[in-house]
Amino acid sequence: MILAKSHPILLLTRPERASLDTAQALRQMGARFDLIVSPLIGIEYVAALPAIPDDALLVFTSANGVRAYQALGGPPGRKGFAVGATTAETANAMGLDLICADGNAQDLIALITAIAPNQPLVHLHGEHSRGDLANRLRQKGFATGAHVLYHQPQVPFSDRAAQALMGSDPIIAPIYSPRTARIFAQHPVKAPLLVAALSEAVAKQARALHITELRIAPRPDRDLFLPLVVDLVKGAERYTD
Repeated sequence: MILAKSHPILLLTRPERASLDTAQALRQMGARFDLIVSPLIGIEYVAALPAIPDDALLVFTSANGVRAYQALGGPPGRKGFAVGATTAETANAMGLDLICADGNAQDLIALITAIAPNQPLVHLHGEHSRGDLANRLRQKGFATGAHVLYHQPQVPFSDRAAQALMGSDPIIAPIYSPRTARIFAQHPVKAPLLVAALSEAVAKQARALHITELRIAPRPDRDLFLPLVVDLVKGAERYTD
């Protein structure tokens, strides 16, 4: 049963750990909401960490990849590159030493190209990885391998989330990936839906949804994205009957 709301609903669809971290950050920024966490993509680690050359530089494009590396017994102390601040912070907290591109895959390639390391590179990522990063780095002349560290099965909305989406209370939904947007768009929505998209690629897929309001981050950067979510939360009362 959906309880009477004093605040709008924030629907977070990333894996639970990442969603709870996001909710905490938003509350620290002054947002007040009733939280529903309903991941649409699961995280299932592979059986064992693949062999990685001792001299290889690690390349991560998500914090989930870093967590998978640690969970599979990856040693600390390795050096490499991270696509963005969240990934770099997660890695460095685990004892890795990653240089942050502070952007997207193109920014990461530009950073690696500028530094031009002599060591081989290894991209450690999830089953669904966009951008063909390893191949693009090979085309730049860098010896680059790639390994999947975790699978990402599709997960249905929880009963509570599905009921809320068919209700009348406004729902704020930050969406981080095109795949999540496509999965989200498979579900019926009647509630006023306020979407924050991490990028234009996410927004393109999200437009298949019944959206009342859409905000798009100017770059896929947490520090630019979360304020959009806060603004949607604070403005959601205008969609309340």
